[in-house]
Amino acid sequence: RNLPLGRAPLSLRVRTTSQLSPLRDCPPSLSSPLLSRPLSVPQATDLLQMPRSPTARLSPIFLLLSSCSALQPSLLHRATAPTRATPPLASAASLRAVRVAVAELEQVQAFYTHTLGLRPLEQQQQQSGLCMLGSEAEAALKLELSQREGAAYTEAGGYRGLSARVPDVAAAVEVATANGGTVLKEPAVLKYGPSQVPDEEDETVTPIMQALVADPAGYPLLLYQDPECEGRGELSAARIDVTAWKPSEAWWCGLGFSTLRWQSNLPLEASITVTVGSEGATTGIPGPLGGSGSVLQLRYVYSSPHVTQPGGLEAIMLEGASNAESEPDGYPVVFGG
Repeated sequence: RNLPLGRAPLSLRVRTTSQLSPLRDCPPSLSSPLLSRPLSVPQATDLLQMPRSPTARLSPIFLLLSSCSALQPSLLHRATAPTRATPPLASAASLRAVRVAVAELEQVQAFYTHTLGLRPLEQQQQQSGLCMLGSEAEAALKLELSQREGAAYTEAGGYRGLSARVPDVAAAVEVATANGGTVLKEPAVLKYGPSQVPDEEDETVTPIMQALVADPAGYPLLLYQDPECEGRGELSAARIDVTAWKPSEAWWCGLGFSTLRWQSNLPLEASITVTVGSEGATTGIPGPLGGSGSVLQLRYVYSSPHVTQPGGLEAIMLEGASNAESEPDGYPVVFGG
């Protein structure tokens, strides 16, 4: 637990490879095809430096050991710190909108209008090939559609779509499918364990009613239930995968964002989600609750390959200005008023 990473080598010794089975010797919640893949040294270091919870306290070493299927006697690994991105030099930015490319702009626009009540904003209505959609809530996330021939969502990219809070998930799914959407995951109550940020009691279990649909262009939309949501719903979060969560978190926080939530997704998935947004905002596991603005969720999947682009994402649009270097995974970040 208190390994002196960065000060001394980390030695892992296993007498024989037959003594270690990736799917037998780790807890049932960690039994996943993902665990048969080897960890790189930076990934191992990331896991060992995760904040501690009853799950996270055990999971890094189990994940580390269970992934090393080729361990030989007296194998020595030297733990080195992961490469860290240079923090931005300006701050006070906030998430304003996400721009994605679609082939059929009117069809996708109609989907979000009927499902969430989004409407074209006046200043964008006359701009050919672009349509900015927003809701009544000024702090809610906006979606800009960019018409491109043949454009659509590609799962191979790191962009994982948007999240929206709705008053009734089942009703929202019904409207979504009636307007060209596709159900990816049926409505269900998922039970999440405690988070490290904010610090929750070890026994905390949070049930969330949610569903996953895709819009007519294939972009995922996570719908989660918020009884305080008014109207049909509103966009609340953008979701991206990251290659290394610590450099990504540092880069976004360097812009003036705050870490609002650090959540291990075990046993549902071998991953963590770091939610960043405006300081003081209230956010639940899938996104903000009670209309407290919009957030960006950084998902790190254990033993995942390097994140690639673009996945249909054209821009993460922020309020404010910055002379920051490129985002660690190369996501297109645009600053403006």
